[in-house]
Amino acid sequence: MTAELVDRFGPLPEPASHLLRLAGLRLTCRALGVRRLDLGPAGGSVQFEETHQVDPAIVIKLIHKESREYRLEGPSKLRISRPLPKTEARFEFATGLLDRLRGPDKLRR
Repeated sequence: MTAELVDRFGPLPEPASHLLRLAGLRLTCRALGVRRLDLGPAGGSVQFEETHQVDPAIVIKLIHKESREYRLEGPSKLRISRPLPKTEARFEFATGLLDRLRGPDKLRR
């Protein structure tokens, strides 16, 4: 869709580009069973649905490998403590995190 918009109207303004990226992240979240992904300048959280497609072993590995950045808050919320001051950094981090949660054996959409 992005390519078609750029082809027809030229380079997208930043808000339109952000909107399309958010839509892509939402689709990925829905496929994984992530209810909510919140990221701000100081980090954020991932709230999982009761039934989701994320292997719990992946979450446990994240917490063990990077215990300063990740911790569980209750059975379905992953807290993220990481400075992400710029919007672009938040988009890149969100994309990377969702890829990690998807697991190595699942293809990226």
